[in-house]
Amino acid sequence: MRLEDPKNEINNAISESLEKSSLYGKTECDYNLDEKLLGEVAMLEYDKGDSDSPIVVRNVIATDKDNKNTLVSGYPVVRGGNLLPLKITEIKEWDNGLEAWITAELNDGRDFTFFDADYAINKDKYEVGKSYDFIIGALAYYAEEPESKGFKFEGQQAIDFKAKMGEEPEYDEEGNVKPIEFSTANLCAFLQGSHAPDEVEYISTVEDVKAVKAYGNAFWKFDVIYRSEEEDSVEVPTFVLQSKDNAELPKATQLQGILWLTGYLAK
Repeated sequence: MRLEDPKNEINNAISESLEKSSLYGKTECDYNLDEKLLGEVAMLEYDKGDSDSPIVVRNVIATDKDNKNTLVSGYPVVRGGNLLPLKITEIKEWDNGLEAWITAELNDGRDFTFFDADYAINKDKYEVGKSYDFIIGALAYYAEEPESKGFKFEGQQAIDFKAKMGEEPEYDEEGNVKPIEFSTANLCAFLQGSHAPDEVEYISTVEDVKAVKAYGNAFWKFDVIYRSEEEDSVEVPTFVLQSKDNAELPKATQLQGILWLTGYLAK
C-alpha cells in the first residue's frame, strides 16, 4: 500500500493504535534509551476493533522516574500462531533493552531464531538453557509459486554427478550422456541468516491456502513446513497480505518467499 501523506498517515495510525488499545502487560525492568534506567514498562495491544484478529499491533511504552512516557517500539504480532515447547539457547538483546531475538531448540535439537514480541514484559522470566512454551507464527513479505519445480544435469555435469555417486554415466542410443533429472515439487527448505536473524527464506509444500481477515485487511494464511532429516515437521502459520500479484495463491501446491518469524511466551 502506498501512503499519499506518509508523515500524517503514520502519525495518525500510531495515535489510533495507542488511543484505542488495551493494556496487554506491565512490568518494571531495566532499559536503555538515552541512559540506562529502571522504570515501568507497559505493552498495549490494538486489534483494530476485531477481538478475534489473528494479527494485532503491540506498542511498548517506557515511563521514567519523572513520569515521562516514551513510545519505544510498535510492531505487528501474529497472535494466531502454533504453540511450541522450546529451550532457549541464546538471547540477543537489542540496545534499548526492551526487544530481542531469541534462539531456541526444538525437542529434536533443531533450532531457529525469532523476534520475541513480548520480550519487554517477560525478559526477567527467561533463563538460557530452560524450556518454555512459545506461540510461533510468521508474516511473509511475499509468497509465490515457484516458476520451476525441478532441474537437470546434462553433459559433463551429469558425468561429474554420477562419478560423485560412484556410478558410471548412462548413454542413449546415439551415444549421448543421459541427463539426470531432479524434482523439487516436494522440497521444503527453511533457511535463516542471509538477511536478518529473524528472517527466513522458505520454500514449502502447502495443502491449504485460506483467505482470512486480520487487522482490517485481507490476508492469505498457509503453513510453512520446517522439516527435519527424519521427516518430522513443524508447521509455522504464515500470513501474507492479499494483492493482485498473489490472487492465484490458493491454487498453488508449493510456495516460496521470505518471512519474518515472531514468537511470544504462552500465558
